[in-house]
Amino acid sequence: MAVPLGIVLELFWLDVIPLGPVLAPTGALSYWLTFSMSLLFELHAPGQLVLPLFFAVGSAYASIYLERRQRARANALVETMAACEGRLSPDAVVYVSLGRRLAQQTGLYLLFFCALYGILRMAVAALPNGIPSVPGITWEALYGVGAVGALLALRTRRAYAVLGICLLAMAVARMGLLEGLQPW
Repeated sequence: MAVPLGIVLELFWLDVIPLGPVLAPTGALSYWLTFSMSLLFELHAPGQLVLPLFFAVGSAYASIYLERRQRARANALVETMAACEGRLSPDAVVYVSLGRRLAQQTGLYLLFFCALYGILRMAVAALPNGIPSVPGITWEALYGVGAVGALLALRTRRAYAVLGICLLAMAVARMGLLEGLQPW
Protein backbone atom coordinates (compact mmCIF):
# COMPACT_ATOMS: atom_id res chain seq x y z
CA MET A 1 0.00 0.00 0.00
CA ALA A 2 2.80 2.44 0.87
CA VAL A 3 4.67 2.38 -2.44
CA PRO A 4 1.72 2.79 -4.84
CA LEU A 5 0.25 5.49 -2.62
CA GLY A 6 3.57 7.35 -2.55
CA ILE A 7 3.87 7.10 -6.33
CA VAL A 8 0.38 8.52 -6.87
CA LEU A 9 0.97 11.45 -4.54
CA GLU A 10 4.37 12.24 -6.04
CA LEU A 11 2.89 12.18 -9.55
CA PHE A 12 0.22 14.68 -8.46
CA TRP A 13 2.79 17.40 -7.77
CA LEU A 14 5.48 16.54 -10.28
CA ASP A 15 4.74 19.72 -12.25
CA VAL A 16 5.45 22.04 -9.30
CA ILE A 17 9.09 23.02 -8.89
CA PRO A 18 9.83 24.90 -5.67
CA LEU A 19 11.87 27.79 -7.05
CA GLY A 20 11.87 31.28 -5.55
CA PRO A 21 8.40 32.24 -4.37
CA VAL A 22 6.78 29.08 -5.81
CA LEU A 23 5.98 26.62 -3.05
CA ALA A 24 5.30 22.97 -3.74
CA PRO A 25 2.56 21.17 -1.78
CA THR A 26 3.87 19.25 1.20
CA GLY A 27 3.86 15.70 -0.09
CA ALA A 28 4.87 14.13 3.21
CA LEU A 29 1.89 15.63 5.02
CA SER A 30 -0.57 14.30 2.45
CA TYR A 31 1.17 10.93 2.29
CA TRP A 32 1.10 10.33 6.05
CA LEU A 33 -2.51 11.43 6.25
CA THR A 34 -3.65 8.99 3.55
CA PHE A 35 -1.37 6.16 4.65
CA SER A 36 -2.43 6.39 8.29
CA MET A 37 -6.11 6.25 7.30
CA SER A 38 -5.47 3.24 5.08
CA LEU A 39 -3.90 1.45 8.05
CA LEU A 40 -6.49 2.51 10.64
CA PHE A 41 -9.51 1.62 8.51
CA GLU A 42 -7.93 -1.28 6.59
CA LEU A 43 -8.42 0.39 3.21
CA HIS A 44 -6.69 -1.93 0.77
CA ALA A 45 -8.40 -1.19 -2.55
CA PRO A 46 -7.47 1.95 -4.46
CA GLY A 47 -11.16 2.75 -4.85
CA GLN A 48 -11.46 2.98 -1.07
CA LEU A 49 -8.78 5.68 -0.95
CA VAL A 50 -10.69 8.27 -2.99
CA LEU A 51 -11.94 10.25 0.02
CA PRO A 52 -8.59 10.16 1.88
CA LEU A 53 -6.82 11.27 -1.31
CA PHE A 54 -9.16 14.27 -1.65
CA PHE A 55 -8.37 15.22 1.93
CA ALA A 56 -4.66 14.70 1.24
CA VAL A 57 -4.75 17.12 -1.68
CA GLY A 58 -6.61 19.65 0.46
CA SER A 59 -4.10 19.29 3.28
CA ALA A 60 -1.20 19.81 0.87
CA TYR A 61 -2.67 23.07 -0.41
CA ALA A 62 -3.46 24.21 3.13
CA SER A 63 0.18 23.54 3.96
CA ILE A 64 1.24 25.89 1.14
CA TYR A 65 -0.93 28.62 2.63
CA LEU A 66 0.63 28.14 6.06
CA GLU A 67 4.11 28.04 4.55
CA ARG A 68 3.58 31.43 2.88
CA ARG A 69 2.39 32.93 6.15
CA GLN A 70 5.32 31.41 8.01
CA ARG A 71 7.79 32.86 5.50
CA ALA A 72 6.28 36.32 5.95
CA ARG A 73 6.69 35.98 9.73
CA ALA A 74 10.28 34.77 9.29
CA ASN A 75 11.02 37.88 7.22
CA ALA A 76 9.67 39.99 10.07
CA LEU A 77 11.99 38.12 12.46
CA VAL A 78 14.98 38.96 10.30
CA GLU A 79 13.99 42.63 10.35
CA THR A 80 13.63 42.44 14.13
CA MET A 81 17.07 40.84 14.37
CA ALA A 82 18.58 43.64 12.29
CA ALA A 83 16.86 46.26 14.48
CA CYS A 84 18.21 44.65 17.68
CA GLU A 85 21.80 45.26 16.50
CA GLY A 86 23.37 42.03 17.67
CA ARG A 87 21.23 41.30 20.72
CA LEU A 88 19.23 38.69 18.79
CA SER A 89 21.39 36.01 17.19
CA PRO A 90 20.72 34.47 13.78
CA ASP A 91 20.60 31.06 15.50
CA ALA A 92 17.65 32.18 17.58
CA VAL A 93 15.80 33.41 14.49
CA VAL A 94 16.35 30.06 12.75
CA TYR A 95 15.20 28.08 15.80
CA VAL A 96 12.09 30.21 16.24
CA SER A 97 11.25 29.85 12.57
CA LEU A 98 11.76 26.06 12.63
CA GLY A 99 9.69 25.76 15.80
CA ARG A 100 6.83 27.71 14.24
CA ARG A 101 6.94 25.56 11.11
CA LEU A 102 6.91 22.37 13.16
CA ALA A 103 3.98 23.60 15.24
CA GLN A 104 2.01 24.72 12.17
CA GLN A 105 2.54 21.54 10.18
CA THR A 106 1.79 19.34 13.20
CA GLY A 107 -1.37 21.31 13.93
CA LEU A 108 -2.44 21.10 10.29
CA TYR A 109 -1.85 17.34 10.21
CA LEU A 110 -3.84 16.84 13.42
CA LEU A 111 -6.68 19.00 12.12
CA PHE A 112 -7.00 17.09 8.85
CA PHE A 113 -6.40 13.76 10.60
CA CYS A 114 -9.23 14.36 13.10
CA ALA A 115 -11.62 15.58 10.40
CA LEU A 116 -10.93 12.65 8.08
CA TYR A 117 -10.95 10.16 10.94
CA GLY A 118 -14.36 11.44 12.06
CA ILE A 119 -15.80 11.23 8.55
CA LEU A 120 -14.46 7.72 7.96
CA ARG A 121 -15.62 6.59 11.42
CA MET A 122 -19.16 7.81 10.59
CA ALA A 123 -19.00 6.06 7.22
CA VAL A 124 -17.95 2.78 8.84
CA ALA A 125 -20.77 3.09 11.39
CA ALA A 126 -23.36 3.90 8.71
CA LEU A 127 -22.33 1.29 6.13
CA PRO A 128 -22.75 -2.37 7.06
CA ASN A 129 -19.85 -3.62 4.90
CA GLY A 130 -17.41 -0.86 5.75
CA ILE A 131 -16.10 1.72 3.32
CA PRO A 132 -17.00 0.67 -0.22
CA SER A 133 -14.58 0.80 -3.12
CA VAL A 134 -15.45 3.24 -5.91
CA PRO A 135 -15.95 1.07 -9.01
CA GLY A 136 -13.40 1.45 -11.77
CA ILE A 137 -10.73 3.03 -9.59
CA THR A 138 -7.54 0.99 -9.90
CA TRP A 139 -3.93 1.83 -9.20
CA GLU A 140 -3.44 2.23 -12.93
CA ALA A 141 -6.28 4.78 -13.05
CA LEU A 142 -4.75 6.70 -10.14
CA TYR A 143 -1.34 6.61 -11.85
CA GLY A 144 -3.01 7.96 -14.99
CA VAL A 145 -4.58 10.83 -13.09
CA GLY A 146 -1.26 11.58 -11.42
CA ALA A 147 0.60 11.35 -14.74
CA VAL A 148 -1.33 14.40 -15.92
CA GLY A 149 0.91 16.37 -13.57
CA ALA A 150 3.98 14.77 -15.15
CA LEU A 151 2.81 15.75 -18.64
CA LEU A 152 2.01 19.28 -17.51
CA ALA A 153 5.53 19.50 -16.06
CA LEU A 154 7.00 19.22 -19.55
CA ARG A 155 5.45 22.59 -20.48
CA THR A 156 5.48 21.95 -24.24
CA ARG A 157 2.70 21.91 -26.80
CA ARG A 158 3.63 18.38 -27.87
CA ALA A 159 3.13 17.10 -24.33
CA TYR A 160 -0.24 18.82 -24.14
CA ALA A 161 -1.17 17.33 -27.54
CA VAL A 162 -0.22 13.84 -26.30
CA LEU A 163 -2.36 14.41 -23.21
CA GLY A 164 -5.32 15.51 -25.35
CA ILE A 165 -4.98 12.53 -27.71
CA CYS A 166 -4.76 10.10 -24.80
CA LEU A 167 -7.83 11.59 -23.14
CA LEU A 168 -9.72 11.43 -26.44
CA ALA A 169 -8.66 7.80 -26.97
CA MET A 170 -9.76 6.90 -23.45
CA ALA A 171 -13.14 8.57 -24.01
CA VAL A 172 -13.64 6.77 -27.32
CA ALA A 173 -12.64 3.43 -25.78
CA ARG A 174 -14.92 4.07 -22.79
CA MET A 175 -17.90 4.74 -25.07
CA GLY A 176 -17.27 1.46 -26.88
CA LEU A 177 -16.88 2.97 -30.34
CA LEU A 178 -13.87 0.80 -31.16
CA GLU A 179 -15.32 -2.61 -30.26
CA GLY A 180 -16.35 -3.63 -33.80
CA LEU A 181 -13.11 -2.62 -35.50
CA GLN A 182 -10.62 -5.25 -36.61
CA PRO A 183 -6.88 -4.62 -36.31
CA TRP A 184 -5.24 -4.04 -39.67
